[in-house]
Amino acid sequence: MAFPAAQQTGWGLYHWTSAEPPQFVHPADLTIAAAIQPYGRPAYHVGWDGEWMCLRYGDRQIRVLPERFKGIPHIPRFDYGTRVRTRPPRTVRHGFIRDIIWHFEKRVPMFYIQTSTSRVRNRYFEDELENDDG
Repeated sequence: MAFPAAQQTGWGLYHWTSAEPPQFVHPADLTIAAAIQPYGRPAYHVGWDGEWMCLRYGDRQIRVLPERFKGIPHIPRFDYGTRVRTRPPRTVRHGFIRDIIWHFEKRVPMFYIQTSTSRVRNRYFEDELENDDG
């Protein structure tokens, strides 16, 4: 769903890759945006810098023009950096959310975690994870 620029808040997807024209990303943020590769990664709209929409991906933030931002119907239960553990029957792992990817067919987020020793290659849906307060 697309929102009018004045109403764009919360979680959404920004449809841009580094293979596309750069004018949609603030010139000072192109290097960060190229590293993030926003297409297919949920971002949180945190505010405005003039005409530029400010999007947060974990501890990184970029400024973009709003016309390629679309709200998502499912708000991710876990944010970037949230401490989680896997739930049975998945292999028990403790870590934090290192990346969030949008599953376009199911219209839900998928999560990748980082443990204290490695980046786990498996992807997890929300019902396969829970907060790890310990």
